[in-house]
Amino acid sequence: MAVLGHTASCEGEPAVVIVGASTGIGRALAEEFARHGHRLIIIARSADALRQAAGQLAAKHQVEVHVLSLDITSDDAADRIVALAGRTGLYIDTLVLNAALWAEGPLDRMQRGLLRRVVDTNISAVGELAIALLPAMVARGRGNILVTGSLAGDAPGPFNAVYAASKAFLRSWTLSLRYEVRAYGINVSLLTPGTVDSAFTLQGPERASDRGRRFWSTTPEAVAWLAYRGLSCGQGVIVPGLLWRIIRLGTLVMPDRLLAHIRGRLSEHGAQGCVSGPGR
Repeated sequence: MAVLGHTASCEGEPAVVIVGASTGIGRALAEEFARHGHRLIIIARSADALRQAAGQLAAKHQVEVHVLSLDITSDDAADRIVALAGRTGLYIDTLVLNAALWAEGPLDRMQRGLLRRVVDTNISAVGELAIALLPAMVARGRGNILVTGSLAGDAPGPFNAVYAASKAFLRSWTLSLRYEVRAYGINVSLLTPGTVDSAFTLQGPERASDRGRRFWSTTPEAVAWLAYRGLSCGQGVIVPGLLWRIIRLGTLVMPDRLLAHIRGRLSEHGAQGCVSGPGR
């Protein structure tokens, strides 16, 4: 089983690539990895946010941080990541796939093309990046992949159907990949947070100003703290927070019809129109 480490090889020094690292969980994960001395390549669409984050991380933790402003749905995304690593004398030891696109609202009001954008970001781009970067890990006989899923993927999600379905795909895909590559010394972990108090869902019914949401929410920093330790231990499914672990157990035993009813009622009051937002 691969573990997080700092061992150099003939390829250079090991680095952690974090996709979706400018805000929310991704930014908190970058902070957690930097705190433990890992070299970082942080990726997001916003160049300004990345440069600001890199400066703060490098100054605070005295680590090497490289930035790459990139749309991960582009065909050359993997090639650009590998090229940057090569130019800076690094190799990708740990891949954190955290980017996602949020969408919610009644399906009959969904914007044309939004479903495709969610699938391209949450499913296709995540899968293609992992597949492209995996052979080098296999050849090396070590590596780690952390995929940010969601407890939304464990049950039907009325008024959040497209996002929830994309996370259901990631759950199955990630755990399948975990089994396939374990013999090569590669660990694959699925991070499945519940509601997180970040900007990710500000446009939806679970707004940051909503007192109920504050009660249920986990902070990005708490998610990242547990994610790092779960990945280090080779944990398959990482569910941050005791409350959310209890809720997850409930979703495993409740019938789908009841789960759909509960989630539908919780979401219905805010689902006036279909909205989308940037990744975690």
